[in-house]
Amino acid sequence: MSPCWYCRSGVWNSDTLVAMRRDPSERVHGSFRSAAKAHKVKASTASFKCKRKLNALETLLLRCLTEAAPFLSSIIQIGSQFIKYDPNYAEQDDDEHEEMADADVDVDVDVDVDADLDEYSDDEDTSYKIRRVSTKLLAAVITTRPELLTSLYKEVSPVLISRFGDREKIVRLEVWAIYGVLPNQTCMYGSLPQSQENDSAIRKRKRDSEERMDVEETPYTLLRSQVSSLSKALLQQLKSPKTPPPTLQAGLQLLHALLDVLPGCLSNQITPITTISQSVLLQSPATSTSALHLTCLSFIALYFATRAPGTFSVSLPSLSPVLLKSVGEKHPRVASEAFRVFLCFTQCHEAYQELYDQAFHRLSTHDTDAEVRGCADDCIADLWICAPDVIKQRGGKEWQAICRTTGNTGGAVRVVTKVARDVEMSDDWVNFSVERIMGLLKKSERGGKPEIFIALDTLLKRYSSGVPTDLPPSLVSQIRPYISTTDISLLSHALTIITVLLELSLTATFPEVEREVLGDIYQIAHSPLLSGAALDSLLMFFSSLVQADSQIATHVVPNLAISAEKTNKAIREWQQGTITVYSKYIEKSSKSKSTTSVVVLSLLIVGELGRFIDMSKQQDTFSNTFKHFSAEDEEIRAAAGSIAIGNLHQFLPAILRVAESDPHKKLLSLRALKEVVTHCSHGQLEGVAEQLWAPLFQYLEDAEDSTRNVTADCLGKLTTTHPTRYIPQLHSRIHDENPAARATVVSAIRHTLVESSPSYDELLASLIMDFLDLIHDKDLVCRLI
Repeated sequence: MSPCWYCRSGVWNSDTLVAMRRDPSERVHGSFRSAAKAHKVKASTASFKCKRKLNALETLLLRCLTEAAPFLSSIIQIGSQFIKYDPNYAEQDDDEHEEMADADVDVDVDVDVDADLDEYSDDEDTSYKIRRVSTKLLAAVITTRPELLTSLYKEVSPVLISRFGDREKIVRLEVWAIYGVLPNQTCMYGSLPQSQENDSAIRKRKRDSEERMDVEETPYTLLRSQVSSLSKALLQQLKSPKTPPPTLQAGLQLLHALLDVLPGCLSNQITPITTISQSVLLQSPATSTSALHLTCLSFIALYFATRAPGTFSVSLPSLSPVLLKSVGEKHPRVASEAFRVFLCFTQCHEAYQELYDQAFHRLSTHDTDAEVRGCADDCIADLWICAPDVIKQRGGKEWQAICRTTGNTGGAVRVVTKVARDVEMSDDWVNFSVERIMGLLKKSERGGKPEIFIALDTLLKRYSSGVPTDLPPSLVSQIRPYISTTDISLLSHALTIITVLLELSLTATFPEVEREVLGDIYQIAHSPLLSGAALDSLLMFFSSLVQADSQIATHVVPNLAISAEKTNKAIREWQQGTITVYSKYIEKSSKSKSTTSVVVLSLLIVGELGRFIDMSKQQDTFSNTFKHFSAEDEEIRAAAGSIAIGNLHQFLPAILRVAESDPHKKLLSLRALKEVVTHCSHGQLEGVAEQLWAPLFQYLEDAEDSTRNVTADCLGKLTTTHPTRYIPQLHSRIHDENPAARATVVSAIRHTLVESSPSYDELLASLIMDFLDLIHDKDLVCRLI
């Protein structure tokens, strides 16, 4: 049987054969009409059901990742099968032509048959919807299973590449967009370990184990191996002059994604890429095509940036005219992107004059867009670096336009710094640039001043005949406002500039430094804010100052000592004042309205200051802090302990005296000790462990459970400071007649188990069974602990 002419998926049924036995004309007309209508309805219904099922699979895959994992291989097979579903695209076979020729038809019905066939043209073909849904199904697999990238490159990627030329534009663009996800996923997850799950089920190609190469297959290597076929298939769709802009843009975006992951992978396709780019840029960037121009220029910039400069010679002669045309476009983004393309191959470009003229025209025009102006600045800088002999012949008129005093001046500073660093310029140019940069230092906001200081540093070192004698006085006076701790970053830069002036022009700089800024530097020399780069710059300044005049050391050292003494005195006064201010919030009384957060903050501040100053005279502060150890809030108790931690030798004896002398405050004192012991460092505890051990050890047999619990916590923490000394003392009490003592000892040992040193483990190993024997103790409390 011959396949159905309409859907190409079935055979002629019995109704069709009966209809063909009628009158010839009716047989021809009726059979084709009835067969077409019947199969059209069946095909449409089947397509709709298939589309719904594929949509359901996509939804399940996106929302039920774990549950759908066992069916991934089947889902990929279904997507790969139906992405090729195009029944109406197949050409008629020769056998079918022969069957139609053998039919007994005496009436010429060619015209009528053609008319009937026109009723069922490709406009009514809905198979593309199935292909589109299948593409989205495969996209769901790619986006949700990055650990299967290796398998996806082997099975899904070739299928997608084979559909790059789909006859439906919407499907074709969908396939390109979905394929672009693969490079993006590779960029993000390509270096991660790839799962081998379902790999054997997914892969069905034949392998010869004897000839298999011992090369590790990664997403990157697999993508690189497919770039050739991919680029050829894609560029084949883009090379036609009649290709619509959306198609061109989608194709260039996919090529851009490939270059992001594999730089230089399209080196062999320079000829078609040049042809396509040239045809795109020859068109004027209208509103509807400006996005295409931007995509094309961005792609060209990346393409040339990832290749060696010597490989541009073939494509530059044909691309240069259209790129220069793009530089002169009114659309600001197109012009700026075209400038960026030129920045990628300025070293090997020959149209220096034309490019210079375009850049200078943009800089000299007041209404030039800021982005275009910035790109033109960078282009001028690259031209000076790559072709200084050619650009010097233009008279330097561009610097007047670059070193402007209005608008965004960041480009001028960047260009001057770049040219001064890489090109041998005359002293006249350096003087001109320094004068303009100093003018910008007065006007610029904070955001651009670090770059201005860097530019000044670079320019001062480029004088071939020495720094002019009239420059240091004016520059030092202008830098003086930045010799302060208001902005540490700018202070570092300012000190660096003064150091450079001392090294390059000592005679003119030293008097100004001694008269203008040395006093200010003495005041900030002992600031705690000086660290890192600022401190290094300060040390370099003093080093250069002493090397400039060795006798000044006798003046610098005493002044630094005086400044340090004044600073320390001011700090102590400030600390005492701070304690006085915050102590009133610590006082616990019925009139106090301080909230919990205020009390905690005050305790922490006073405790932090107590680490650096003697608080033995602050008896009121200690008494008020001691009351907070009974607070219900854990934060308050911990903050109160911080004061004692900073002054262990003052507060610990006082806490112990209260515990021994006042039975009513014994539990409160022990809680205070617990907070101190818990939050002290290991080194601090070693110094006071012996002082605390004996007083705490006497509370082993206390009648109050809460007292014994706090004691056990403290003893356990103290034991970790010197296990060889304290564990035997605890071990000696495990057979004590008092069950409360035995329970406290076991609880203390339990708190020592956080110690993980090997020496402690060896010491405890020989004794642990004796402690565990208390599980059979006759006292219930001991057994529970």
